[in-house]
Parts: sequence; structure tokens; C-alpha cells
Amino acid sequence: MRYMAKNKLKKIFSSKTKPLKGLIVIELLVVIAVLSLLGSLILVEIRDARAIARDGKRDAEAGEERGSLRKALEMYYFTEGKYPHSINSETDDGCCIEEDDAIQTLLAPYFYSIPEDPLYKEDDPLATDPDPDKRLFRFCYHYRTTNEGENFATRVNYERGGYKEVASSWFSMWTGDDDDGTFSTIPMKDAFSVFVSGNYAYVTSGDPAGKGLNKIKITDPSNPILEESSNANLSNPVRVIISGNYAYIANGTEKSLYIYDINDIAEPLGTISFSGLSSAHSIAVSGNYAYVIGDKIGATDNNFRVIDISDPENPQEIIGLQLKAAPNDIKISGNYAYIVGGYHFSIVNISDPENPEIKKEICDNTVSMGCGGDYYHLKNSVAIEVSGNFAYIMTLSGPATPHLKGLTVIDISDPNNLKEEAFLPIDEINTTYLYSDIDISGNFAYVGSYMPPGYIITIDITDPSNPVETNIFSNDEIDCPYQIFIHGSHAYIAVHCDDNLSIISLDEL
Repeated sequence: MRYMAKNKLKKIFSSKTKPLKGLIVIELLVVIAVLSLLGSLILVEIRDARAIARDGKRDAEAGEERGSLRKALEMYYFTEGKYPHSINSETDDGCCIEEDDAIQTLLAPYFYSIPEDPLYKEDDPLATDPDPDKRLFRFCYHYRTTNEGENFATRVNYERGGYKEVASSWFSMWTGDDDDGTFSTIPMKDAFSVFVSGNYAYVTSGDPAGKGLNKIKITDPSNPILEESSNANLSNPVRVIISGNYAYIANGTEKSLYIYDINDIAEPLGTISFSGLSSAHSIAVSGNYAYVIGDKIGATDNNFRVIDISDPENPQEIIGLQLKAAPNDIKISGNYAYIVGGYHFSIVNISDPENPEIKKEICDNTVSMGCGGDYYHLKNSVAIEVSGNFAYIMTLSGPATPHLKGLTVIDISDPNNLKEEAFLPIDEINTTYLYSDIDISGNFAYVGSYMPPGYIITIDITDPSNPVETNIFSNDEIDCPYQIFIHGSHAYIAVHCDDNLSIISLDEL
């Protein structure tokens, strides 16, 4: 019996089966690959954690209202009656506190050691860059003063994108708000469009420094704070619309639509490009559909496109229409889309989004484009807003002599029988460039004139048949207001030439 057991064990341990050497090598390679991947992920997490920690240090020292730098500046002000200043801090660029010996000397009594950005480098090539906008993105604690220390502004840049600014009572080099909270700005290079939803303003920027889409917290309109920027640079993001949890951007010269989740705007969820368009000018969203308008390339191409956005990661073009002129702006009210552009005003029935129908098209009757009839001021119509039974259209010239520019009001209560209710000439509108915008709140329309000096014109539309210009607002911060969005008691303005988002109390307008 013992012999048999011993013999069986011998057979088991003396198997002639050859080891699978190839399989073992493959298994080892798989293990190595997995370990390498895990190592890479761990390194990324470590880098992210370090960046988060460094950004936290920036906040604690200079990026928060109660940061140590702000406290030191206020203690100095309490003692001296002004903020510390130097030759460098009084320049347009301001200075880096890490490099300004005069500021360091003045602040020394209020610090154990002068704060320094975690990634500050004295030999940073950005320090001598000829572009002042690029110099502002150095990793240092930027500081600027005016009027020999009457006011100050500080700025920190974050490794994970964006920046934050803290200012004294009203002034800022980059962000400003006046002493009663009626006006504030936040930098936004080549700002194009703005849409406000909840406690955030979403602003598009066409410059790489502006990062495409930007999310700005406006809980306190006098102190807007940039919270997040997208990673993708959009060259010509002319219009942004927020609907639900998504941002929809018409990216002009790229003739495309970008869709972002507003809870994480780092990367777009989905995109779609439009063949047959040379540019996408504007967008409107209703339900599961987006409506994009733009310049068509060929005579048979559609310049009104319908896109199914029920799956934001995979938008699909459904159908298109040919409108008579190159459309500039679109608004939706009820079952109709209202479009203006060139010499035209078009109404499209979208009650069945997948089978839209042109309901009515009219044009400036001085132009022979197949839609004559009654007298309309529609030449160079660039923007539209709809309120109740009326469409309010911005025109940059008209059929009278001399050519007129102003606000055209059209009764749209019967789409088949449109009537021009009124025309209000507005001399302040600049016609050098065909940009202007309009938004409505209550009984007032607010109109932006694009070219410097920028104007915001307030118009009383209590009686649509008799609109009355009531106020003109202008200052050095709003040259080229590209788009106006009214939200609550403030106007939010994407300012293209002065590179900012301006926020103005309606009481000022």
C-alpha cells in the first residue's frame, strides 16, 4: 500500500508536461504593462495633488479676500492711510511682489516672510515677453496700485487653469468694481458671448489666453470670480446658450457646434461641423433641438440647420432650410424661430422640429430680393429680441436718406401679416462694423453699440409703437460690447475690444 502511494506521488511530481514558457513571458509582459499604467496614473494623481496643494497655498496667501497678503495690505493702510506702492506698482502692468524690493520693505513689518508663488522663477521668460497679456500669466503675486497707493489689486494664476483677483474698495488693474457695486469687470481676452444661468455667467473667448469657455461665479456681481475654463481653444465662439446642464456654442469660422457639460467644462462632450457653411453666426436651443444659422457657401446650401441634441455626446444634423439672406441672429418664442440678417426678417415654424417650414420672409423694400411689399427698416439687421407680440430688431442702416440706424419694432401677432410698428433712430450706433446686440428686461430694451467708444443705450418700450431712448451709458471699460445679457438687476456684457466681462447695475443704465 505504501509502495502504491509513493508511486502515485512520483507520477504526479514527475509529469512530462512541458512548461508553457511563451505563456509565462506573455503573462509577465501583461503584469509589467499593468504596473506601468498604474505607475503613470499614480504619478498623474501625485502631480494633480501637488498642483492642488500649490493652488491652495496661493489662495491662502494672495487669492482670497482674507488671505495673508490682503490682511497685510489692510494693516499697512490702517497705519499709513494708503496702500504700499512703488514706481513699478504704479505702472500699467504693476509688479511681482517677489521682485519689488520697495514693496517688500514696506510690507516686511507685517509678514514673518514675504510670500512667494510656489512656482515663481526670477528668470521666467514671460517676464520680458512683449505682450502684456502674457506677462500677466507669470507665476508670481501680481500687484498694482494707483494714485500713489490710493487703491490696489492683486492677482494669482492657478496651475489647473484660471486666475483670481482681489482688489481694494473699487479699483482693480484687471478686475474693478465701484464703491456701491454698480460696475465691475473681469478680464476675458477677446470676449464674444455671455449667458447667465443661476449663480454663474458663461463667457466665450476667442483668444488662446481666454480658453474658449469660461465659468464665472457671480453670486456677488461686484466681485466676479473665474472658477473654471475649458482646455480647448475656440477660434471664433460667437454665441453661447445654456439649456439645462449643457452649454451650446456656435463656433463661427470653424462652422461648428460645441456642447459642454456645465458641471465640468474642461473638454467638450460632443461637436459637429456643418458642410456648406462658411461660418456659423448664432444658435438657439429648444427642447432636444438646436438651431444653427450661418453663411452658406453655395446657392443650394442650407443656412438654417436643425440638430438633434438629445444625446449631447453625439449631436446629429436632421434637416436644413434655405433662407433668403445671410442670417446674423436667431431667437425662439413658442413654435417659431425668428431670424434676422442682411436685409431680411424670417419666421420659421418649428412646431415639428424635424420638418420646419418657412412661415414668412420680409425684407427692406428698397432691395429687389423677391420680398417686396410694405415699408420696413431692415437693412443690415444684425440682432433680434422677441417680447410678447413684438420683435425688436437692430439695424445699422435703412432706406431713408441719410441712411438710418436704430431699432425696428415689428408686430408679429399674425405671422402672415407682419406690420412695422415703429422705428427709432439711434445716432450712437456705429456702423463701421456690423455688430450690435439687444436684450430686453421688463419695459426696457438695452442696446449695445460695438465700436469704440462703446455705448449701452436704454430704450423704454412700454408702448411698442413709440419707443423712447432714455439713457446712454459709456465708460473706458466697454469698448466694443459684443453681447448683452440681462439677468436680475444687472446687465452682463461681453466686451470684445477691452477684453472683459462687464457687469453693470440696471440702475446705472
